[in-house]
Amino acid sequence: MTKQTTLLIIVFIIIVAATGYLWFGLSGPAVENAGGEEFSVRLAELRRLKNLQLDTSVLEDQFFRSLELPQETPLPEVKIGRINPFAPF
Repeated sequence: MTKQTTLLIIVFIIIVAATGYLWFGLSGPAVENAGGEEFSVRLAELRRLKNLQLDTSVLEDQFFRSLELPQETPLPEVKIGRINPFAPF
């Protein structure tokens, strides 16, 4: 390749990179302007989450309190093989 061809390729790559940066980088993420109705619906959902009241009466139930953790069963004894299985006898 000649110097002129190499220079032309480099300039082309710089132009493509600059265009991509300006197109995607400076414009920010593509966020559509949400309509007032959609915004109010999302705001109402957020308010419902903030005002959420959890019912913890299940934790105070006598049946729940009588539950016990499962007991661990011991693992069977494993026979250990040779340290180096590829070593000759």
